[in-house]
Amino acid sequence: MIRIHVLQHSTLYPRIKIFMNNNKGPLAHKPDYLVCACMGVMHSEICDSIKMGARDINTLSQELMVGLGCSSCIQEIQKILDNMRDS
Repeated sequence: MIRIHVLQHSTLYPRIKIFMNNNKGPLAHKPDYLVCACMGVMHSEICDSIKMGARDINTLSQELMVGLGCSSCIQEIQKILDNMRDS
């Protein structure tokens, strides 16, 4: 009981409460994050390229070199493309 009382009055409690009550991952709260670690490409850079006309992963790979290293970011890039296409 004391632990809960201390936790509720700590500065971390609001952040923990948001995280625990939210179905989205922790990256959903950040405005920008690293998508392609191999090439150091941020989410915002991918979004900017899509806004400027990139419509598929091949075009993004040519412009930003995403997906040319280990390729583990391809799925995340496709999600970004789909989300921006839907909005």
